[in-house]
Amino acid sequence: MTQLENLCLWNNSLIAYRGKTMFLRDWVTSDICYVKDLYENNIFLPFHRICERVGHKPTRLFEYGAIRTAIASLFLKMNDNGIQAMKVMDYQKISTFKPRQFRKLMVDAYQTETIAVSFWKRKMGIEINKDIWQIASNASKEVRLRLLHWKITHNIYPTNIILYKMGIAESISCTHCTEETDYIEHFFYYCRKISKVWNLVEEAFFTACSTKKFMLMCGMPYLA
Repeated sequence: MTQLENLCLWNNSLIAYRGKTMFLRDWVTSDICYVKDLYENNIFLPFHRICERVGHKPTRLFEYGAIRTAIASLFLKMNDNGIQAMKVMDYQKISTFKPRQFRKLMVDAYQTETIAVSFWKRKMGIEINKDIWQIASNASKEVRLRLLHWKITHNIYPTNIILYKMGIAESISCTHCTEETDYIEHFFYYCRKISKVWNLVEEAFFTACSTKKFMLMCGMPYLA
C-alpha cells in the first residue's frame, strides 16, 4: 500500500476503468485526490462512507465501483518487485486545478511509450520517432488516408488475426491468398496477390525515373 498511497487518482493512466482514465470533480472538491484518501487502516472505504464525504446521487454507486475496480486492477498488475517505473506526483492544491490544466500536468508527468514502438522495433527493426508519428498528418490532407496511415502505424488495422481475436473473423489466415497468417505486413505487402500491385508500382516508378524529363528535373545527367 505504501507504494500506492500517494498515487493520484484522476487522469492517471495507471488507474483506468475499461481502458479510460477518470476525473470526478465532486470527488476532488471533497478532497479525495489520492489512493490513500480511499483507505482507512489499510481497508478500502465502504460505499456509505464515500457518500458521507461526497454526497448522494444516482451515479455514485457506479463511480464507486469503477474506482474500486481500477485500483484492484492496478494491484493485480503489480509484480513481486512492486510497481516498476512509477512516478508519484504531489500536488498541494489539486482541487484548484481546472480539468485541462490537470490533464496537462498528468500527461507531462506520465509520458508512456505506445506499444506500437516496441512492435515495429521487434518486427522490422524500425525506430518510431516523432517524425514518423507526424507523417500521417503531413503526408496528405485526405482524412481517410490519414486515418489509414494512423491505424497502420499503431498496428490496429483490422487484419484477420485481430478480427479473429475479436470473434469476428473465422480464421487468422489471409482472405486473399488463404495461405499465410494475416499479419499487418502480410496484408499490405507480402501477400502474393498484393505483391503484384507493388511490382507494378515499382516498374512504373523506375520507368518514370529513367525518362529524360524526370532526370533533368532532378538535376541528373542524362545519357542518350
